[in-house]
Amino acid sequence: TGMGHLDNLGIKKIRGDSQTWSMISNAVRYLDDRMHEDYERILKQDKTNMDKNHLGYEQIQYLYARSYFKDIPVQNKNQNAYHYYKGQAKKYWLNNSRYMQGMIALGLHRYGDKVTPAGIMKSIKENALYSDEIGMYWKENYEGFYWYEAPVESHSLLVEAFDEVMNDKKAVD
Repeated sequence: TGMGHLDNLGIKKIRGDSQTWSMISNAVRYLDDRMHEDYERILKQDKTNMDKNHLGYEQIQYLYARSYFKDIPVQNKNQNAYHYYKGQAKKYWLNNSRYMQGMIALGLHRYGDKVTPAGIMKSIKENALYSDEIGMYWKENYEGFYWYEAPVESHSLLVEAFDEVMNDKKAVD
């Protein structure tokens, strides 16, 4: 995700450096393979409940990270897993934290979905609190021990989502 973000911001042009691009391409294919394994595990252990929520933090992070690298094709063997988790994200975004909702909105927006990300961002904005001193914030944005519980990173990603998905300059300021 980090390299994709740096590339997206214009800080590090990763596609122009063959060694870096090779490393990233291999890493993205590795992620595709791991999501395929997760998907196969669901098929094996819980096939009758495929329509239930199987979307975890790793799958959301995967979709978000993958959205920076749409120019790296998803191999045929991984297509079902990729589409399954995209469908899960569209269906179960509301069951996740604001941070994860922001990742889902950004990822789906980059994949060309205009409807779901707009709905997610509308919900995030409706649940925001406002202060003259600190601007827009979310009361459930608290610290924790896990990577997905970092308040500054969560807030930064939501600002990014308002900018990229909604082009909402007022929310970003």
